[in-house]
Amino acid sequence: TDDDGESYWVDVKPMPGALVINVGDLLQIMSNDKYKSVDHRVIMNTRNEARVSIAIFFNPGKRGDSDLYGPLPELVSSDNPPKYRNFTMPEF
Repeated sequence: TDDDGESYWVDVKPMPGALVINVGDLLQIMSNDKYKSVDHRVIMNTRNEARVSIAIFFNPGKRGDSDLYGPLPELVSSDNPPKYRNFTMPEF
């Protein structure tokens, strides 16, 4: 957001050898906020610069409605308590 509290998009220009990863909501929860979910958009490349996009999606709904999701135990401690409760996909 800017100084007036208005949201705006940030243009991320391609850098040679760089990898941009957009994290989704579920990974934010599983990482206990170590990685933040972001709203993002893609605009058509009009600069004739090389660019490759790879979309990878994880569909936990295919695993079953009773599976629990939440912060990974390895990322939770007394110094870093869970920021989210465990939940099922129908609750999500």
